[in-house]
Amino acid sequence: MMKNKSALALTLAGLLAALACNLGGATPQLATAALPIVAPTAPPTEHASPITPAVESQTPTPTLAPGQGQAFYVAPNGEDADPGTLDQPWRTIQHAADTLGAGETVYVRAGTYSEDVVLRRSGAPGSPVTFAAYPGEQVILDGGGTLNSAFETDFSEPDPKASDITISGFRIQNYKAFGIVAWSVNDRLTFTDLVVQHNGSEGIRLSNSDGSLIQNVLLQNNEGGFDCTPVLPGAESDPGCTHLHIADAQSIDNGTQGDTGTDAFAVERGADILVERSLATGGPGDGFDFKSDRTILSQVTAHDTRNNIKMWGKDSLLVNALAYDAKADASLVLVAGGSYTVLNVTIA
Repeated sequence: MMKNKSALALTLAGLLAALACNLGGATPQLATAALPIVAPTAPPTEHASPITPAVESQTPTPTLAPGQGQAFYVAPNGEDADPGTLDQPWRTIQHAADTLGAGETVYVRAGTYSEDVVLRRSGAPGSPVTFAAYPGEQVILDGGGTLNSAFETDFSEPDPKASDITISGFRIQNYKAFGIVAWSVNDRLTFTDLVVQHNGSEGIRLSNSDGSLIQNVLLQNNEGGFDCTPVLPGAESDPGCTHLHIADAQSIDNGTQGDTGTDAFAVERGADILVERSLATGGPGDGFDFKSDRTILSQVTAHDTRNNIKMWGKDSLLVNALAYDAKADASLVLVAGGSYTVLNVTIA
C-alpha cells in the first residue's frame, strides 16, 4: 500500500533509529530535518575509480587515532619473517591476516599483489582488524584469472565466522570468483574506497551480516555487483543482511555473461537497510533489488538495467530518486505484500 506524505517523518524516524542500533550507535547522516525535497537530478558522474592512482609516495607514516592498536606494513620487497615494521615490512597480506588482532592495522605499500587472502581472525566491536592501502599509494590485488577471491572468510572451517574487519583503499580485479566474499555470520564489516572490477562472480558478496558498511565503492564489469544471500546449510531461516548501510557506491555494467539474475545491488533477505547517494546502471539484471523490510533508498539513480528499482519489503521508503530507461517491465516495481512510501521520485 502507498502511504501519504504525513507518514514520512514517522517512517524515517523509526527506520533510522533501528539503523542506528548497530551502526556504532550513531544515526546515519539522513535525518528528517536534513532531508530536502528537491527535484532529482541527472545521474552522478560515472567515473573510472574513486581512488586516485599513485606510485609509491612520500606520505608521512600514517598516524593512528587514539585507541587504535599497533600498525604493521606489507611491501613487495618485504619478508614475512621480518617484524612487519615500516623499515622491515612483511611480504604478504595473508601473513598479516594470520597475525593481526583486534584494533590492529596493516598498511599495504604500492604494488600489485597476486594473493587470495583467507580471513580467519576477527577484530572486536569498535576495534576492527584493518587492511588498508598506504595513504596516497595505489595497491592492486590481481587474481590473474586463476585465484579465487581477493578476500574471503574460510569456508573450510566448521563455523567460518570472521567479524569486525575493515578493508580499504584497494583495487581488486581479475579474480576467478568474487572480489570479496563473506560466507557465514560476519558482522560489522567495513568496505571503503575500493575499485572492484573484472571478477568472475559478484564484486562483493555477503551471506549473513549485521551492522556492515559499504562506502565509496565502485563495482564494475564483474559477473555481479553487490549481493547478500544466505548460502550455508539452514540458510532458509538465516536473517541475511541487517542494519546494512551502503553510501556513495556505483555498480556499473555488472553481469557480463548476460544472466538476468545478476543485479547491480541485491539483498535477498534482511531488514533495516539504508542505501543513499548510489548509482546502478548497465548489466542484464535489476538495478536495486531489495527483498528486505524497513529499507530506505534515498538519492539513488538507476538506469539501463532490467527493472531499475524493485522493492519487496514492509515499511520501506524510496525518496529523492531517479529511474529511467528500464530494459524490461518497469523502472519501478513495488511487489505485492510489501508496504511503501514513495516520495519525490522521477520515473522516465
